[in-house]
Amino acid sequence: DETSGRQGRQEVNLRVGTGEQQRKKQAVGFTLEVQNLFDSRKRVNFQSPFSGTRFQQGRRVLLTLNGKF
Repeated sequence: DETSGRQGRQEVNLRVGTGEQQRKKQAVGFTLEVQNLFDSRKRVNFQSPFSGTRFQQGRRVLLTLNGKF
């Protein structure tokens, strides 16, 4: 919107995971997550009075393992 001074940002995230796979009394699962898939580094400016420019965080890859024993 031109009147509010806001600038839109787009970010694509990807998340893939499995449920807990039962093996006897144990269960194991995992999740792979990629935040900011296309590594967008746009400027984040809130049009506020304090000085400083911030940039969108770059790509992050997270691997989570979970289980029950």
